[in-house]
Amino acid sequence: RTGIGPSHCRSAGGVNPHDAPGAARAQLGVISRHLKGFAVNTYMDVGGDVLTFGFWMEVDMSPVSISRRLGWVHCAATGVAVLVALFLLCWLAAAFTSLTVSHMYISLFTVAPISSAAALIAGLCWSMLLGAVTGALVAVFFNLLAGLDPNG
Repeated sequence: RTGIGPSHCRSAGGVNPHDAPGAARAQLGVISRHLKGFAVNTYMDVGGDVLTFGFWMEVDMSPVSISRRLGWVHCAATGVAVLVALFLLCWLAAAFTSLTVSHMYISLFTVAPISSAAALIAGLCWSMLLGAVTGALVAVFFNLLAGLDPNG
C-alpha cells in the first residue's frame, strides 16, 4: 500500500494542526470511501483558530489478474432469464391484446392454442432449455475465440 497521509495536507495558511505542538484541536469527522484496492479519506480538524480540510488516499498496488473467460453456467442462466422473460411478454401480449406480432414467437415453442395455459407451460419449458443451450454456446464460443482479440 502506498498513501498520502494527513501530514501532507496543508491549509491555505500553510499550518496543519497535526504539526502544531500543543495546539488544541478537535477532529470533527473522518469520512472514508473504499473501493476495491483504493480508499479516499477526508477529514476536517479545528486547532486554535486554524480550520484544516484534507484528504489522504490509500492505493493497493498488488498485481491483479483479470480473467477474460466467460463462465458457461452464468451465460446459460442469463440465456434462460432472457428467453423466459421474452416468452412471457409475448404470451401476455397474445393472451390479453389483439396484437398478432407475438404469435409467431410462441409458435416456435408449442403447437397449442396461442393464449392457452398449455402454450404458456410448454413455451416456458422450451424457453428455459433453449435459453440454457444458447447461453452456454455463447460462453463456449467466446472462450474458444478469445485468442482473436489483439488486446488479449
